[in-house]
Parts: sequence; structure tokens; C-alpha cells
Amino acid sequence: MEEAKLKRKSIILQLVLNIFLGPFGLFYSGKITAIILSIICIVLLPAFGLGLFLTWPTSIVLGVLYVKDHNDYVYIMEGLRKN
Repeated sequence: MEEAKLKRKSIILQLVLNIFLGPFGLFYSGKITAIILSIICIVLLPAFGLGLFLTWPTSIVLGVLYVKDHNDYVYIMEGLRKN
């Protein structure tokens, strides 16, 4: 059976997606978290934009951390395949 090929993800792309799309940009790296933060953002949006204030910066930080963790995992798996 052929192994699935893991690809590294771009931290810059994740950062740009999160800056412009907020929690919706997390669909690039963390789908479950993207769904949760998007729901929180939409529910809290009528409360004076509180949803944006809480979820936008959180999504930027989480997005970069998720991509970094993913790339670390890919690096480890590539090292194991070579051995």
C-alpha cells in the first residue's frame, strides 16, 4: 500500500488567511477549531462585536501554532521514512 504523502503548510499563508478571514482562516489548518471559533464569533457578533474581538486574535495565534505543529510532525515523519 502506498503511504500518504504529507505536505508542509505555509505559516505565512495561514497568517494572511487569519488576518483577513479571522476564524474562517483556520479551515486551512484546524477544522474542528475553525468550526468552534466560527460559531462563537457568529453567536457573539451581535454583542457589540465581542465575537470579533475575542475570536479574531485567538484564531491568528492558534492558526500559526497549528501549522507549526503540523510542519514539525511532517519533518519527523520524513525522517522516519528515510531510515
